[in-house]
Amino acid sequence: RREWLEGLRELPANVLIIEYRGYGRSEGQPNEAGVYRDARAAYDWLLREKHIAPERLVILGESLGGAVAAELATQVQCRGLILQSTFTNAGDMSKLVVPFIPMRWFIRTKFDTLAKIATISVPKLILHARDDEVIPFAMGERLYAAAQPPKECHWFDRGGHNGIFVTVLEEYH
Repeated sequence: RREWLEGLRELPANVLIIEYRGYGRSEGQPNEAGVYRDARAAYDWLLREKHIAPERLVILGESLGGAVAAELATQVQCRGLILQSTFTNAGDMSKLVVPFIPMRWFIRTKFDTLAKIATISVPKLILHARDDEVIPFAMGERLYAAAQPPKECHWFDRGGHNGIFVTVLEEYH
């Protein structure tokens, strides 16, 4: 994500990026409740230690992070929510990964971004590339359709799952 982080530095904003438990150099095992707690801890830290007003915070989540960002936006005050290359829910993704097994009945993980997006009242921006090879573009469209106003979307013709900020940098900014 180096290119993405370098690009974010060009924005007239401060950025805090977190590693969820079990990812990168973070300790612990990743699980749904745990990554939600990690995001909330980062949010609380910004308010408590950096004295950032909640109405100045825009929560951004990419891929799995979009599900976490949506959960956080249902729990806290913020200025807006950006979901980038985000899936609808874990059940829908499991159908893509193992279509011949009804994994939806077996998995306990929900990461139900689709259910949450309809309850979020702050402005929302949904970003997705049409050629995303990991999370189908149709999932971005479903999230946008389920979101209540105020909402906007931007669909990129190319960029795949991990390359929007590299492939179409000017358009992304």
